[in-house]
Amino acid sequence: MRRTIAHTLTRAWQEVPRIVDYREVDATALVRARASLKQRALDRGDEALAAALTPTPLVVRAAVLAAQEHPYVNASIDLEREEITLHRHFHVGIATAGPDGLTVPVVHDADRRSLAEIAMEIAELAHAARERRLRPDQLAGATLTVNNFGSLGTWMGTPIVRPPEVVNLGVGAIREQVVAVEGAPVVRPTLVLSTAGDHRVLDGDTLAAFVSDVAHLLENPVLLFEDLR
Repeated sequence: MRRTIAHTLTRAWQEVPRIVDYREVDATALVRARASLKQRALDRGDEALAAALTPTPLVVRAAVLAAQEHPYVNASIDLEREEITLHRHFHVGIATAGPDGLTVPVVHDADRRSLAEIAMEIAELAHAARERRLRPDQLAGATLTVNNFGSLGTWMGTPIVRPPEVVNLGVGAIREQVVAVEGAPVVRPTLVLSTAGDHRVLDGDTLAAFVSDVAHLLENPVLLFEDLR
């Protein structure tokens, strides 16, 4: 496991010219939406779904909706063939800490899944990773990655892009901060997005546009459930 991780990350660090977009997001509405969804699941007696409704499924849904508007985010690059492939499917890798090291199981066809399905799939993949029973097909085919290092208590980090993917969306822990609202200091739950992109495929404006859309969706989570965005 460590040998594979070492080779993969060495290749990623040496090959990929990275650009990183750091963005603060007002998580007030996101926290409320998550609490409401968890309570609704509990009211229906679905404790498993309530436990699975962490911020990660909401971030995954936001990432997929935003990536649909920015095709070069959901892409891969092959320098030997001198090709950039824009994928029509959205397979989201979920960076997961396991007992033997980092694994990245994949939620396949995330664009076709409901939020509940995404949440339960992430929970099952994380459980399988902890028990060392991930199958090869559960680790293959990611077209972009979400890395919620906030679950580890980290406020902000810099994710590494895994070739041939071109984006790794990092999400920090939600924490209360003093921010200015209409010129007055207020305390709001805030999270930091740290999004790394492969500069061979993405320029700063493309990456920034994608992150802006992700931030907008997280600040207005009702849009995660609407066709009109």
